[in-house]
Amino acid sequence: MNKNDTNVGDTCRCANYKLMGIIMMLFVIIGHVTVYSGKLAALDTIDYYITNFIRSFCIMAVNVFVIRSGYFGVTLRWDKVLRFDLRSCFYTWLGVIIGIAFSVHQINFTNDIKLLFPVVTKQY
Repeated sequence: MNKNDTNVGDTCRCANYKLMGIIMMLFVIIGHVTVYSGKLAALDTIDYYITNFIRSFCIMAVNVFVIRSGYFGVTLRWDKVLRFDLRSCFYTWLGVIIGIAFSVHQINFTNDIKLLFPVVTKQY
């Protein structure tokens, strides 16, 4: 394959990497289906073992995405990270306010302090 055939600008767009991305997306979907299928709840059944076997191959999909992103040189921009953090805080706070307004959320001082920092405490 000629190098000029694979370059678009400065980034390599090889068909193999596109195919790998499509397969890994399929693995992510299959992994989510196996987790939420309910077959992992019944221990010592054939469905449990088959589901775990399939899931063991699907877990690697996220790792492949991270490695592939690093290979193509994803740059970290702190303004995007900050905007994402502020956006998640805004929607968490908005959800709490709407929950209080419609009497869905009961005010609890300890839990509400944790909701002020959703990214750090992982409570959304």
